[in-house]
Amino acid sequence: MQAPEPLVYQSPGVGIRRVAALRRQGIAAVAIYAAVAAACTAAGGLAVLAGFVAMFAYMGLPLVAHYQRVSDPGTQSSAGWLLNGSLTVRDGSISVTSTYQQGMHVPREEITDGWVEPFGQAGHRVVLRHQSGDLAVVEVDSLATGNAILAAVGFSADRHALRVRTAGNPNQTMREMGLVASLFALCIPLFGVAFAEDLGTIATWSALTLVALAMVALLASTTVKPVVRVGVDGIEISRGKTKTFVPVADIEGVDMFPAGVLLSLRGRATRPIMLRCWGVQQAALYARIQEVVRGFGGAQASAVQLSRLDRQGRNLAAWREALRGVAVDAGGDYRRIGLAREDLARLLGQGDAPPERRIGAALALASSNDPEEREKVRIAARACASEELRAALERIAEDEADEALVEAALRPTPARLG
Repeated sequence: MQAPEPLVYQSPGVGIRRVAALRRQGIAAVAIYAAVAAACTAAGGLAVLAGFVAMFAYMGLPLVAHYQRVSDPGTQSSAGWLLNGSLTVRDGSISVTSTYQQGMHVPREEITDGWVEPFGQAGHRVVLRHQSGDLAVVEVDSLATGNAILAAVGFSADRHALRVRTAGNPNQTMREMGLVASLFALCIPLFGVAFAEDLGTIATWSALTLVALAMVALLASTTVKPVVRVGVDGIEISRGKTKTFVPVADIEGVDMFPAGVLLSLRGRATRPIMLRCWGVQQAALYARIQEVVRGFGGAQASAVQLSRLDRQGRNLAAWREALRGVAVDAGGDYRRIGLAREDLARLLGQGDAPPERRIGAALALASSNDPEEREKVRIAARACASEELRAALERIAEDEADEALVEAALRPTPARLG
């Protein structure tokens, strides 16, 4: 396979947003405050701790909320100082340099996401997110240029699913502030246990500690923010272990409101889904959903021809064996049923195609033992929002197709969020 041409893009607006450092500063500030509160309480008693808790509730919690908004790579804006610089993609590494700023020079594998976001009246920026949370921002002259850069880096919509951590609901910030406050309140029963002088008092303070821990756990469970993954096959919304998948064929429309991005779904009884986010992240999410809803064009073969890819009740081994001849004998079976490899590749990347046929196309392409065809299956996997379909395609690309993973990918989608 021929190595891709190096990409070098000069821009008047380049910046590195050190999200990881901002996050560490916020954690360090809270830790120092907690240590000072503990030391002063040990010397002055619980009344001193009450004073620290009151002052933290009045002044500290708003600062913690601010740090959370600024440092969260899924919700914060990439706005900041942008200076002359360049973006270079060469030999599997990415370099972003900016005047008077420490650059970002990392392997391609350490970049976890990329998108194009609007700014100003008609401008656009390419944003690349490092695994640490740091953001590299490059101003581009047009949306087409931004999409071309994303394609070169490997984050265009048909090659990679966009992942965005949303803001939850309108009460999310209040619950987060309550969680931090409950952690400080937990100090009260802990100090009671430490300074108790008899077993009865120790038991009482221990029971209060368990109650406080339960309150902390409850608040922590309510502050988990939904993560939205937009792929060519649809949208996966996960909150902790709870996941909902909306196939792209079920999306009737997408609109942008001040509260976030609203998905209208087909069927009168189906309630719309509000994905709460703001600013540039909202615009990036809205644009990506619009792009996948429009689609990238499916296979050109007829429905009868494509039905040859269906499982037809066979187990995985028999299904794969039936498709092996399709992939190997390009001069025979391909000509007979009219399915060229280009048709299979298009079908594999068609988000609204049935998962069964996408898996069938992957099995046919991977069985050819052609590295380029296997890479197409890997790319299709990275572009999937469904975790189950993504896992099945990844194993197929490595010639390690797994019956359980395929069964999971073919199960009906779970109930939608309201």
